[in-house]
Amino acid sequence: MKSLKGRVAVVTGAGGERYERAWNCVPRPEVAWRKKGAKQALGDDKMPSADFATIENKELGWSALWFPLDLTVETKEKGNQFEVQLTQKKHDLFGKVESAWRD
Repeated sequence: MKSLKGRVAVVTGAGGERYERAWNCVPRPEVAWRKKGAKQALGDDKMPSADFATIENKELGWSALWFPLDLTVETKEKGNQFEVQLTQKKHDLFGKVESAWRD
């Protein structure tokens, strides 16, 4: 089981600038994972996002509205050497968003 923290999912521009807290446009990236150095992904999932009802029920706090929620995935492979990639084909403000594969 592996976890990805939602607060680390922010959009970074070509000049290194960070775009955070975009009103009503929280990134909802798809997450792919693979063994480190592998060519093919082992699986994928989509990061959930919060709404007002989620915040009231889970007591996440208002800051949860600005970022995707944490994602925990089951991995069949043993070991901790995994890489993840975040992609969103169409974001309302930024268009296509894609990260490099990272540890």
